[in-house]
Amino acid sequence: MNQFEFMMMVHEAGLDNIGNKFTFNLQKFATLVSENEKTKVKDWMTEKGFKPEQGSIDDLLDQIDWMVSEQECDFCAKICDEADPSATPAELAAAIRARG
Repeated sequence: MNQFEFMMMVHEAGLDNIGNKFTFNLQKFATLVSENEKTKVKDWMTEKGFKPEQGSIDDLLDQIDWMVSEQECDFCAKICDEADPSATPAELAAAIRARG
């Protein structure tokens, strides 16, 4: 979350009239929560065999999306590689969909 998004949430929550020190402390708290969530995502990625890079939560989610797409492509290619050479495209598609 960037500074603008944070300030919009502070405003929506009705906390923008409390004072600068409180807003600053609230921003520090939000940063800590965000970092904690990012750590959870990175830990999950590591457990699943991904190698997370640095970046925001959005960057990590984009990374997961790309890695899952890559694994899907590899899985589909493996099905095609192992299929009978006479298999039709429809049969290959059915085998790919049947994998669940």
